[in-house]
Amino acid sequence: MTIDDEAVDGVTPGPAAHSVESAVSVKDMVEDNVLQRVPDEQRRSGWSLSLNSMSAVTPLICIAIAGLVIMQAGFVVGVVAAVLITIFGTALAWLVGHITYTEGVSNTVATRLYGLGIRGSSLASAIFGFVTIGFLAIENVLLYNAIQFMFDLPDNWITDVIVYGILTILWIALTTFGMSAVTKTSGALLALSGVLIITLTLIGMTGSGMSIGDALSHGPLVDDAGSIRDRFEFALVTLVASTGAFSLTSADYARYAKSSKDVGISALLGALTLNVGLVLVASLLFYGGSRLVGTRLVEDGLASADTASSAAIELSSQNAGAFLILLSPVLGFILACAVQAKTQVLNVYGSSLALTNLADGLFRRRPSRFVMILVANAIGLIFVAGGILDMLNTWLAVLGVITTALIGVIIADFYVVRKRQRTDQSACEVVNWAGVVTVILSFAVAETLQQAGILPLGFLTSLIVSTILYPMLRKTVLRPGTWSKLEPVGLGGSA
Repeated sequence: MTIDDEAVDGVTPGPAAHSVESAVSVKDMVEDNVLQRVPDEQRRSGWSLSLNSMSAVTPLICIAIAGLVIMQAGFVVGVVAAVLITIFGTALAWLVGHITYTEGVSNTVATRLYGLGIRGSSLASAIFGFVTIGFLAIENVLLYNAIQFMFDLPDNWITDVIVYGILTILWIALTTFGMSAVTKTSGALLALSGVLIITLTLIGMTGSGMSIGDALSHGPLVDDAGSIRDRFEFALVTLVASTGAFSLTSADYARYAKSSKDVGISALLGALTLNVGLVLVASLLFYGGSRLVGTRLVEDGLASADTASSAAIELSSQNAGAFLILLSPVLGFILACAVQAKTQVLNVYGSSLALTNLADGLFRRRPSRFVMILVANAIGLIFVAGGILDMLNTWLAVLGVITTALIGVIIADFYVVRKRQRTDQSACEVVNWAGVVTVILSFAVAETLQQAGILPLGFLTSLIVSTILYPMLRKTVLRPGTWSKLEPVGLGGSA
């Protein structure tokens, strides 16, 4: 299937004559076209949008995941898996992003038109909210751990209230004023993070006396790593956990794209950074700096000479912020804060869009996006209190399967059932039961087979099942209008 590079309705949106800030009010910036089509004058290039897509995929958790892959699979196997997942992730992000670009709406609002229906889109909002708020909570915990380690803070409720309170206020402030402010913030922090990563890598490798060749040629660093096939499957499943989330997140930014080509640029750069880029960074940073970190763990009385190596490896995946701080206290702490801040801004932004659609889709109520920013942060703090970091592996396993099931339905509806013909934005089904049933069944089948070890690549199973099952249901037992009726979609600024 080919994605064309023509503009919506055959007209290429041109650049704004004036800046976005001068063209809209403060209220407009806060609402950020949350439930309406993005105006043509606010469209952006793929290079601008890629600042968001690359920023979204480089938090501590994703760096730690890449480190886990190269530690257990080895560098060569990890890189091969990363290249394949990059191709896979780019394709998914471009396919879904082309739809949100065409309609000019966020990914969850797009499911009203393609795949789920008005109230059915609440399922997409719940899934994407689960993804983004989950990342928000996990990244909060990782940054909290880095702050606590840096300043040797006591682990009590007073510390929790102060640190999490400050972080929450910061995320709210940085996210409130819409895409323009989000892009500027993430772009500046991405540049700072890149410089610091290079600097810390050089510090770690120089202190460890390791060459680049050594860091990029090592095998597995764990006992009983298994066969090459086992390691390859592990690398694929681990890396793809965040790829489905990335595809949906990238689609949110794609609503601001000028053309489908710009969607592709943003998708490619984001997927490349998420997979190949982070595997390279993890190898140089974690493996290359492990000897220096091990030495400092011994000096601080946190490990013995015999356990220094294994302790450093464990720290890279359990508390990446502390690992960076041990490489260089000041620079490591600044890097931990920078990578988390740029990602948290994007997590809160995506969460606010999903929750706004959830409220409007279910109850036809339109709370301010700012209210949903507050709600997203509140739910994130509840996740933190519930110990989400302790359930990380389970959360990641579910993440890859459920997001690809949803993506499969969106893609199947637009490209297969509708054959790329745009739907009417004025009215659509209240619930598209074919899509709702397909998402649930695809997830259930793929997760069951994955847990049983029959088909270990659950993300691929859910994608295949959903793209095949949805057209079948939509054209037979659950045709348009089955158990449902048409209602106004409820979008402002429709094309």
